[in-house]
Amino acid sequence: MSDNTPPIFSDRSLRIGTKIVAIYSLFIIATALVPLLFDPVSENALMPQNLYNPIYFSAAVHLLIFIATLISILQKRYSWILTGTCIAVVILLRIFYQDIAIWVWSW
Repeated sequence: MSDNTPPIFSDRSLRIGTKIVAIYSLFIIATALVPLLFDPVSENALMPQNLYNPIYFSAAVHLLIFIATLISILQKRYSWILTGTCIAVVILLRIFYQDIAIWVWSW
């Protein structure tokens, strides 16, 4: 009997993984813009002015990831190195968000 399950590192899973990373990055960028549009810091005098800076930093990194994956998708040149690096950066941003926020606030 032949096994019809594809290997995990196939070309198809590379394409799907790249598209998932691009969609996730676009989602994070969209959620970072919501506080900017609907909850401005300037309306509340008790909020620090740099309150959303870590969110904007994370959105900027995700914008770079989105651009890199979008170029890869549009040119149809998929690479495990690019996709793996983008996945690692996204995971590290999620794990170390508190440390990154403190680092960004210290600027």
